[in-house]
Amino acid sequence: MGEVAQQQPRKAAVNIGERGMMPTNLEEGFRMAQAISASGVSRDKPEAILIQMQVGFELGIPPMTAVKNIPIIKGKPFIETAMAAALVESKGMLERGTKIVCTFEGEGKDLTATVTSTPRGGQPITSEVVMSELPNANNNALYKSQPKRMLKARAVGFHIRDYYSAATLGLMFAEEAGEVTKGMRDVTPVPTPEQPDPLLAQIEAPTDDGEPTTADDENAEWIEAFDGDGEAA
Repeated sequence: MGEVAQQQPRKAAVNIGERGMMPTNLEEGFRMAQAISASGVSRDKPEAILIQMQVGFELGIPPMTAVKNIPIIKGKPFIETAMAAALVESKGMLERGTKIVCTFEGEGKDLTATVTSTPRGGQPITSEVVMSELPNANNNALYKSQPKRMLKARAVGFHIRDYYSAATLGLMFAEEAGEVTKGMRDVTPVPTPEQPDPLLAQIEAPTDDGEPTTADDENAEWIEAFDGDGEAA
C-alpha cells in the first residue's frame, strides 16, 4: 500500500457579507491584518492592525473603517474625532434630524468654537472651547496652518466626551494624542526568539525583505506635531 500523501491544513475562510470581510476568530483576523499591511493601505504591523480591528469591533465599526480611524500611537489606541461624531449619530444618540454643529467666533488666541447638539429626547446642549485654553496650541504647526479645523476637532471631542462618552467607550481622541502621550513609554512586551507566540507562529505569513514599520510611523503627523514641548518637528 502506497504512502498516503500528507494534506496541508486548509486555512480558514474569511466571511464576506454586506459590510465586507468580517473575521470571526483570531486566525481570520490576523490573516486579514496581514493582507491589509501587505497591501500598503496601512503601514502598521499586522499585530497593531489586529488591535485596531478589535477596538473597532467593540465600537461597532467595520474592520477597514477601524484601521483608518483608530490610530495606535505609542502603544495606545485613539479615535479620530470625525469617526467619534459619526458613531454618536449612527447610534441614535441625537434627536432625529439633528447633528453635532460647530460654529466659530473671534480670531487668533480668542478664536472660540461653540458646539451644539440635541440628545435624543432631551434639550439642546452647548459647550465652548477657546484656542488660548489648549496646551501647546500656539507652538503647534497644525494649529497655525489649520486653526479652525484643529479647534473644531478638539471642541467636538470635548463635547462628545462630556455628553456622549458611551459612543466611544472612553477612548482618547487622536487630535489630543501629543498631550496625553507626552512622557509616556511604550512598554508593550516584545516576544523574543526564545519565547515565540505559538499561535502567531502557526498563522504568520512570510514577511518581505523590507524593514517592518511601526504603528507610530503611520501616525507620524500627530507625533511630530505634538512631540517634546509641543513644537512641530
